Amino acid sequence: MADIALINGTAISWGDLIWTVQLPDLQGTEQRFYGFSKISFGEEKRERPPVWGQNRSQAPMALPAGQYTPPTPSITWIASSADADSKANFTSYIEFLRRAAPDGRSYGNVRQNWILQVDNPGSRVIYAWQHVVITGGSADWEATAEALKREMTFGCLRFSINGATMYDSTQEV
Repeated sequence: MADIALINGTAISWGDLIWTVQLPDLQGTEQRFYGFSKISFGEEKRERPPVWGQNRSQAPMALPAGQYTPPTPSITWIASSADADSKANFTSYIEFLRRAAPDGRSYGNVRQNWILQVDNPGSRVIYAWQHVVITGGSADWEATAEALKREMTFGCLRFSINGATMYDSTQEV
């Protein structure tokens, strides 16, 4: 039997995740999505290489403000949740993005903001990505009971956890 991850004595399940996408260029239209089976945050980092200058110790003299690199998230979907057309009885992810595209088709340029909430009595966390765009996608079909899977990769400009940022957010506009 696999170990169950407990946070403060409580197991986290898919039902505890609430993922909403906002389209800032479409008057902030927002939609909650279901049907994803994996979400990966990617790596967030702030490179701060030491700065050397003349001093007797030969040790670095300072650390610069650094260059912030936001995480590159990816999501694996049950394909119908991502790709279904406008005739489906629910709004698929791609169909939602097409609403904000100037031509109604080019969803790759649509700017998004994401909120992923873990709503569990043992752990309440809010992850937020800003200015997200799709950067790639692939699909897999296997002769198993699993549904067709669709993986999408994204780029973003900013990321926060419960409002805390790794970059200097005091200068944000």
